[in-house]
Amino acid sequence: MRPSSKRPLSSTTAMSKGHSSWRAIREEGGRLEQEVQRLPSATDGWANILMGDGLGGLLIKQAIIRFNRDQWSKMSGVIFIATPQAIMADSDGYRDMVSYLKRVQPLFTTRLLNHDNMMELQNICREFKRLVQLNTSPVHFLSIAEGKAPSSWLGKTKAVDMAYAKLELDRETTFTYHEDIARMLLDSRADSNTVASRSAAWKTTAEFCRAAADTVAATMSPISLPTSGASSSVTPIPGSSRHRLGSPMSSDSFQIIRPPSLGMPSSTTDRNTEVLDAGSFSSFSSDSSIGSLSTARTPLFWLNDREPNKRFFQRAEILWQVHSFLSPDDGPAPAALKSCVLHGPHGIGKTELAIAYADQRRHSYDAVFLLSAVSPESLAKDYCLMAEVLGFSTAEAAAHNPSSSQKKVLSWLRRPVIASPAGGPEKLAKWLLILDNLDDLSHDMVSIVPRGFSGSLLITSVHPLSTLNEFFDSTGLEVPFLSSAEATDFIRFAGRRSPNDAEFDELETGHALEVAKRIGGEENTPFILGIVAGILSSSTQRKEDLEDVVQSFLDTGGLGRLFKKEVKGYMSHRYGHSSIASAWALNKVEPDRQKLLEIFATLDYTSIPGSLFIHVPWNNAEPPKIALVASRGDWYQALTDLEYLSLVTRSENRGLRIHRIVRDCIFSTMQESATEIEEAFTSAVKLLKQAWPYALGTGVGEGHDNARWTQCLLVYPHVLALMATYKVFQDQLKDNAIIYDFVGLLNEASWYNYQLGRNKTAFEIIDDALAFCSHTSVDTFRLRSDMTGTRTNLSTGMSDPLVSLAYGKAWIDLESARYDETKAVTAQLAAAHNSYGTCLAYCARYDEARHHLGQSKLLRESLPGFKPSQNWSPLYYLGVTAWLQGSHEEARGFLEQALRDREDEYGPEDKVGMRCGMLHLALGNVYWSLGKSLLSSNFHQKALVQLTETVGREHHFTAHAQYKVACHLLRNDKAESYREALELLKDASNIYATNEGLMPHEARCLYQAGEIYRKLGKKETSLKFQFEAVQKLKQAPLFQAPVLTLTPDIAAFDAVIPGEAR
Repeated sequence: MRPSSKRPLSSTTAMSKGHSSWRAIREEGGRLEQEVQRLPSATDGWANILMGDGLGGLLIKQAIIRFNRDQWSKMSGVIFIATPQAIMADSDGYRDMVSYLKRVQPLFTTRLLNHDNMMELQNICREFKRLVQLNTSPVHFLSIAEGKAPSSWLGKTKAVDMAYAKLELDRETTFTYHEDIARMLLDSRADSNTVASRSAAWKTTAEFCRAAADTVAATMSPISLPTSGASSSVTPIPGSSRHRLGSPMSSDSFQIIRPPSLGMPSSTTDRNTEVLDAGSFSSFSSDSSIGSLSTARTPLFWLNDREPNKRFFQRAEILWQVHSFLSPDDGPAPAALKSCVLHGPHGIGKTELAIAYADQRRHSYDAVFLLSAVSPESLAKDYCLMAEVLGFSTAEAAAHNPSSSQKKVLSWLRRPVIASPAGGPEKLAKWLLILDNLDDLSHDMVSIVPRGFSGSLLITSVHPLSTLNEFFDSTGLEVPFLSSAEATDFIRFAGRRSPNDAEFDELETGHALEVAKRIGGEENTPFILGIVAGILSSSTQRKEDLEDVVQSFLDTGGLGRLFKKEVKGYMSHRYGHSSIASAWALNKVEPDRQKLLEIFATLDYTSIPGSLFIHVPWNNAEPPKIALVASRGDWYQALTDLEYLSLVTRSENRGLRIHRIVRDCIFSTMQESATEIEEAFTSAVKLLKQAWPYALGTGVGEGHDNARWTQCLLVYPHVLALMATYKVFQDQLKDNAIIYDFVGLLNEASWYNYQLGRNKTAFEIIDDALAFCSHTSVDTFRLRSDMTGTRTNLSTGMSDPLVSLAYGKAWIDLESARYDETKAVTAQLAAAHNSYGTCLAYCARYDEARHHLGQSKLLRESLPGFKPSQNWSPLYYLGVTAWLQGSHEEARGFLEQALRDREDEYGPEDKVGMRCGMLHLALGNVYWSLGKSLLSSNFHQKALVQLTETVGREHHFTAHAQYKVACHLLRNDKAESYREALELLKDASNIYATNEGLMPHEARCLYQAGEIYRKLGKKETSLKFQFEAVQKLKQAPLFQAPVLTLTPDIAAFDAVIPGEAR
């Protein structure tokens, strides 16, 4: 007997793309309202997914709006999927529908899908499958297609076939496929060129809805999803693969937790009740903060080091409109999410307006946050800082797992608990969240934008509201250009150096407006006017300077070229001569300061760690082409100069921020000279290479500790920015040596991503690095060898042994060829034998594995300056190989020798890296196989402690140790031990869930959790967990998987776990 989910209905019908006859379609379709309303009455309370592949609007618009508001609100969530072409065909109808759904169903999300994009379709189907598995109530899957799409939804295309394969929606599963209903619609396709035929298509669709509802109602009784504190039970029907829903509650009933990815407020659960989800840890523990976050600490007015501009030019009408949209309701807690998008071109003043609103209305909110959304990386970083401000994470923990910190923040925003100022009971905060410069639409909007929350969300973006409304429902407010009167007032206001200075006279103001008009056109922006005001305020010959500016702009045709224009004025008294750029104090003529700013612009202008630029001692004999500041004192002077009257600001942690317009201007200037570009790039590579904590070498090295990740976190965003810069300027960068160093830095960045579980990113970076190798004439053998080794180890760590075997073979072939040529034994050759031997062991080719691991051991011993502790890796994997073969005593000998060598050099409390923890873990496995359970438990406990203290709580080796300790607790047969084991399994499962290659490990954790619930007498919960475990194992990229029965034991899961984690 096995729990099942109902096979989703798949229907297809031909729909019209026309949008000009919406009114006529509504009139024709209105008379069928009675039939349409039968669908929601039958599906009341289901976890519904509406999939609209296309947007004819016939069923979608009519049925959705006619659905009862209460019925929509009872559903677990709605995902609507449409093609971009369909949205364009009827954009008004689409916006109306989306706006309505978001008002009545807060857990509503949308997805865009291109028919020919197989990856998108697979991801959507994977999300749908997860909902099927996580909900005990049936899931309705409705596909409304148009044009040629109906045939594809019956599996006629490769993309859909593969997507359905991912879902396992095949004839052999427990799902039922209602193809007869879909076929009925295909047979009744009508010409859609007339209103009458559209009405016929509508009638056919309504008939389908009735038939579909009747078909499902015959096999499933509707169930109301539980409200706060409620519980439901699912009782298997003997001899049937279906569930009877709504049966009487049993003693082992459990509470349903909706998937956190859909944004369900955690208030639906009782925080004092043990809560479990049907079949997956991730629903209640992937974000441990849901329902269990401690009260946020105060104060909560946090503008991320940004202070209100004391010289802000008041635009009271706009600020009042923002307040009318976002002002929180009266009462103890906010009722619903209020959002507003301030949109307009660069330089219009959106950010200043947002900060001014936050400052002026701060007393209306309990918490205010400003996050930089200029890039996915900057937003992730600010979410980590926000988690630290709230007290939910430390800087160290955020550096190690930024995604977890972001989830904790979003979870708190769903239920923002803070302490009462009077010391009374906790209350829900009224919060304001500002996402500044959300211009990059490559963001994963589903994961970064709060949905279904109760608070105020203010977004600044260059994109109009119609573009952003694709992702979330909001109110748009376009920031207008300044009128002539406002521009005059602005010039007079901004041109004063201090409040005591006299305002410009009428002549000076007239000159300023003339310049602004000639530079920026008729559209007056605060940025252009600020430039003009800055020149006026710093120049001793204002009129002449302004005329020079106008002529320079007309001659060159671009604002960026003004950086080269020399002018007379205030700054020339201090520096001898100056440029327009230095008149604004954006850079200085001195080479050190000018190059310093260019390097900042080349890197990441949103946050520059000042420590990177304090007197860097170069490693190579030749100094860099650009000598930076020579001492700490000069560095601080450079900072002062750069910040003086400028758009460059410094945060509390001494990082610099440079306005993106300044960066664009600098890039415009640099493009004129390949030499300047190369000099800035060279300096940037050297600075980052010096700052990056090199510790990996050619394999897993000693530097895998928490401190390492904190250092990498500071430097990694700049490596990404530098990689983007290289792709733009690579044809102009000819310094082969610096490209070689740059590619080596990318190799390190790939390792960094792998250690944080970002495996896809790790492979993308290493692939780019391999491609960049072709741009240098330097001998890249060593670099190519190192990167091949990196790919080998990445694949091994991702439990993809066949791929790692291929790369391992390529690596050892490279190193062996070099050895044949030079007859020189190198550490890389030893590392290649070690990695290839590990791959062979994971593929059960034990004799070959022993040969290569033995070779690695001998080669290391022949290297100059050899220390016994350096042989830990071949000894470790020889021990693992012997254990996998069943030679337990031999395995113990290898592992204990490696452990003794480590302790002789580093002492018994070895915290240098994770190696001691790995040895403890493997020895625990060996002693268990030898029947010495107490020794095994002791070593596994030591492994957990050591790994936690070195690589932290998010590393997959820590998860291995957590699983092993949980197994020991499980054998104690005590209720208290069971609870502790559940917590460990929960933590391990969360770690494994971040890496698709570790899905078998996650499945094993779920199965063991099911065993614990079986021992606790919670049979239904046990079945749910173990069924989920089997399903996950089927999804995993299995390599030696046995045929799983309906009732597997834990040995079946162990059999597919590679290496020491088995």
